[in-house]
Amino acid sequence: QHYNNVPERGREWRKTDSKIRGLRSYNNWVKSVLIQKCGAKQPAAVVLDIGCGKGGDLMKWKNNGISLYVGLDPAEVSIHQARERYDEMRRKARKGPHHHHRQGGRDNYRRESETLFRAEFLIRDGFGQSLEDVPVINEIGFDRHLDPRWGHGGFDVVSMMFCMHYAFERRQ
Repeated sequence: QHYNNVPERGREWRKTDSKIRGLRSYNNWVKSVLIQKCGAKQPAAVVLDIGCGKGGDLMKWKNNGISLYVGLDPAEVSIHQARERYDEMRRKARKGPHHHHRQGGRDNYRRESETLFRAEFLIRDGFGQSLEDVPVINEIGFDRHLDPRWGHGGFDVVSMMFCMHYAFERRQ
């Protein structure tokens, strides 16, 4: 509820008036380094981002050549803004249709365009709700060592950037 009620202040405010702009800058650098290290090891990685927020890391993921991004966040307003951000990236990246042969399982999510990964955004409390009923998570699976005859499986990267502390908040 807290994040649904936070007023939108914009990027310029975060760079100039925010009292924690130095911390924000440091956090973004840390995320960039971590994403780059993960992306370099897994070309065309399939990513699950728990606590994706407003999608502020989408460009970081794009720059590391992933094929699918699944973003989860409990705040509806954040998911809405993440989708909008991704849609804007998609509009800029569109150069015409580039379709690839589709197969089963996680291979369904291999790039549909050469310039942008596929993305799904879901309102979900990753700490208070099971993920077992999320269709895309069921399709990808949790075990990357599954037999290839059943579409391989598992996410290459599961990210939780600066949100683990929410797992321990009190609910009344």
